[in-house]
Amino acid sequence: MGVPQLKFKKSYKTQEIMYAIETLETINDEIYEYKTPVMKNQNEGLLALIFKAKKNRSEENCIVGITYVVKMALADDAVMEYLHKAPAPTCQNARFTDWFFDFAREIHNNISNMSSSIIHINNSKKAAVEALLGLEKDFDAKK
Repeated sequence: MGVPQLKFKKSYKTQEIMYAIETLETINDEIYEYKTPVMKNQNEGLLALIFKAKKNRSEENCIVGITYVVKMALADDAVMEYLHKAPAPTCQNARFTDWFFDFAREIHNNISNMSSSIIHINNSKKAAVEALLGLEKDFDAKK
């Protein structure tokens, strides 16, 4: 899943290292990265990949990733505890999971508001969103 690490970068003016909030330009800039040493050529953890998919508007991939993470959390209490304690990648939420179901509802509403000629293209995305929203009650009950 990845280990949360504060983002940092060097200041162009002072050459000092800036951490987390000091690096922000907008509220949706990331202050945490989720890194993993598990994969050889990929150092981003699953949570980082899910958030990156959201940020890049790769909505279906993001929804499928969230669904798998939620299913893992429902099956394993340690994963649920980890997710519940994982900090959000941006300042917009308190925990990493705070945006999961709001994002799914937003996508569902967007699909519902599309014209019927476009809907057939989004059937797999709609099915993925509905599967995730179907897990919301169980996820919230287990938190």
